[in-house]
Amino acid sequence: MRKSKLLRVAVLAVAFLTVLNLSGCGKVSYKDGTYTAHVDANDVPKEEFDEFEESEDNPSGSTVLGEADVTIVIKDGKITSCEYKAKDAKGQPKDENYGRDGAPLSQKKAQKAVAGLKEYCNQLVEKQNINDVDTVTGATISYDEFIEVAKAALKKAKE
Repeated sequence: MRKSKLLRVAVLAVAFLTVLNLSGCGKVSYKDGTYTAHVDANDVPKEEFDEFEESEDNPSGSTVLGEADVTIVIKDGKITSCEYKAKDAKGQPKDENYGRDGAPLSQKKAQKAVAGLKEYCNQLVEKQNINDVDTVTGATISYDEFIEVAKAALKKAKE
């Protein structure tokens, strides 16, 4: 009976240490600094984005349908701030005026994308992991652009 108790304690200890060890997995350490990245649909080779089809609005087939810029600040190994700016395929900034020249429904859709720009940065700072940033309904293209450009900036922070 004593052996079975000892065996249970040993199994529990191994399980606890395994969970403790695995809980540290997935954490990424970054070097302190300010990291920027820029992605332009015209600079991205089409073969890298086979899942996106070419169209009049997306001639390169890229996830970036215009330009995207991000600035990420790392302090004490943590993401402390993020700024994301984007332009559509026509070079129009995705800001508070984005979509105002279109139909009301089009404007509403465009402004959802603008809201997503801020939300994606907020999530990255909060969650500290690019893989944990969730898409915002109505801002899927902005999400794809953000993930692409943020990964490029964070790659620099790992080097």
